[in-house]
Amino acid sequence: PPPGPGWKYKLVSEYGHNCCHWVSPIRSIAFRRRPQACEFEHLRQKFGTEVRAWEEYRRIKVGFDTHVVSPSQYDINPIEKKANSVANQTVARSKKQQLASNEISTPGMKPPPGPGWKHKVVSKMGDGQNRCHWISPTRKIEFRRWGAACEFEKLRQKYGVGEVRAWQEYRKTKAAADTKAGKYLNVSSPKQYDDGANPVEERSNEKAVVTSNEASTTKPSKKPPPGPGWKHKLVSE
Repeated sequence: PPPGPGWKYKLVSEYGHNCCHWVSPIRSIAFRRRPQACEFEHLRQKFGTEVRAWEEYRRIKVGFDTHVVSPSQYDINPIEKKANSVANQTVARSKKQQLASNEISTPGMKPPPGPGWKHKVVSKMGDGQNRCHWISPTRKIEFRRWGAACEFEKLRQKYGVGEVRAWQEYRKTKAAADTKAGKYLNVSSPKQYDDGANPVEERSNEKAVVTSNEASTTKPSKKPPPGPGWKHKLVSE
């Protein structure tokens, strides 16, 4: 079997005999003997790259036959080694920046207060730190604190996802503390949500009121309908 995943072998003729060379997966280093190829595979697994594995293999085999075809071609000169080092540092720095970016994009890694909620990252002037604001699903009420958003979500579940009644109740619970322009509400520009209801909820409420009034004022007709399928309506003239 091959020394490890990705290895290949090729048949070559040496001194009038056919023999097998084992070729490494990345740098195509050709080993004349399988035991040495297996030894190199162990170093590949240990160090992660064939460049580093080859350096270690070279160090181990000083004064001994490497059993490799033209081994010097795989040695890295100082200039190339420095270039690889710089490239590795750049990759590591890029990964670090990506991780930091991911942490900023999901501050605190907290789950949304409920279905449909969204968050946005804002930079607060003064301290230069990024913070997360939570946006409600229907009226897009912007909460500065996750805890306050969760409190509002409970009211949404209780009074309806239209968020008008939920906002009114939230306002009541925070009325005593609301002395500094929404600071204790933990909401950005809270007054804009006090004026008017959600249009869909308004229509629903109006329809409910009309239906209720009709039910209270309508008297059952004592006259039979003129025929099958006829209906009547009550009008004021």
